[in-house]
This record gives sequence, structure tokens and C-alpha cells, in this order.
Amino acid sequence: MKNRLLTGIISGLYLAIVTYLGGFLFKFTFLGITMIALYEIEKAIKQNKSVLYKLNYVMALYLFGMNMLNLPIEISLLIPVFSTIAGIVYVLDRNSDFKSLNTTFFSMFYIVLLLYHSIIFENHLYIWLVYAISFSGDSVAYLVGSSLGKMKLCPELSPKKTIEGAVGGIVGAVVAALILNFFILKEKPFAIFLIALIASIASILGDLVASKIKREFKIKDFGNMLPGHGGIMDRFDSFILVVPVTYYLVVLLS
Repeated sequence: MKNRLLTGIISGLYLAIVTYLGGFLFKFTFLGITMIALYEIEKAIKQNKSVLYKLNYVMALYLFGMNMLNLPIEISLLIPVFSTIAGIVYVLDRNSDFKSLNTTFFSMFYIVLLLYHSIIFENHLYIWLVYAISFSGDSVAYLVGSSLGKMKLCPELSPKKTIEGAVGGIVGAVVAALILNFFILKEKPFAIFLIALIASIASILGDLVASKIKREFKIKDFGNMLPGHGGIMDRFDSFILVVPVTYYLVVLLS
């Protein structure tokens, strides 16, 4: 518990500082998070022998690099190009099989493209909304679930997660978002309430997706980089879905 709390404070403080400063450091931080998350998934699903999966690292470097240089990115063109190159590598690389092809595409969409949304918020104030929803929801869900949780949410995937914890996480995320809105964002409260409600449900789904992967490949954590939490994927599993959902809801409702 001490390790979890200390790691949360240190990592949260670092993330707050780089977000406040913005610019290159902020973007480089999320590039680093993306690259580590890719590595942890690669290690978990044992794709380290396939050249195919390495295309995801190239994709991440390209997307974040183009953004850092303020150069235009055409996603509608990038995906067909990526698919064509992946198909060529799949045919030529003897260590690439259909499983590695599928996991490459899954990681490209799920890790690279979704995390890329963290740096395309036009107004960086809204990235604080993502933090409020994701991390506050996670923390409250953990506290409520560990102290009051009785009814299992999805025992076949994550035996420790409870319905009480999930509800507590949703309430915690909504309250944190409304407090942030009152002091900083100054948007219509109902819009922020709706964004937080939907995004907090996405947060739970993101957590369960990561739990499903860990259960399927029989691992407890994705890594040990963050004491008390596990790996980057263990800490950002819910964030991965919260950031694009929040982004598009902000665009739609604000």
C-alpha cells in the first residue's frame, strides 16, 4: 500500500509538471509511455521474435515525431500504408504468423492511435479532465472496492474488482470532473457530467481489457516499472480508453 501511494504521488506530480509546462516535454513523455506500453504488450504476448510487431514502434515514432515538428498527418492515408507494409512483412518474415499479424494491428490501434489522442487536445486544459476522470476514478474504485466491495464485477477476468468499486469509481470520476470544471474549465456542468459519466464507464472497460490480456497470457502484471502498480500498462490501462472518449466528447459537447 505504501509503495502504491508513494508511486502514485511521484508519478502524478511528474505528470502534472510536464502537463503544466506542455510543449516538447509533454509530448515526449507520452511518446515514452506509448513505447513502454508497446514493449510490455509485446513481452506479455511473446511477440519479441517477430519483426512485424516492431512496425508499431516505427508508427509511434512517426506520429509523435510529426506532431512535435508541427507537420500534417493524414491518418486516412497512414493506416492503408501501415497495412500494406505489415502485409509485406507478414509474407517475408518467417517468424511472423497470423497471430502476430493480429496482435500487431491490435496494439497499433489500441496503444499507438488511442494514446496519441493525449497530445492532440487543442486546449491542454482538457487533458486535466482526462486525468481527473481516469486517475480519480481508479483511486476511488480501489478504495471503495477494497473496503466495501462484495459483489464481483467480472470474476472470470479480475476476481478483485467489484460492482461497488466500479460504482464508486464512476461517482469519484464525476465528482472530480465537476470540481475541476468549477475551478478551471468553466464549461456547462451538465456537459462535463455527461463526459465524465461516459468516459468513466470507458475507464472500467479499459481496465477489463487489460485484465483479459493478463488472464489469457497468465501474467499478474505487465511489468514492475511502477512499484505497487506494476507496469505502465497496469497504470494506464483505463487511461488508454478514457483519453479518446473524452477527446471526442469534448469536441462534440463543449
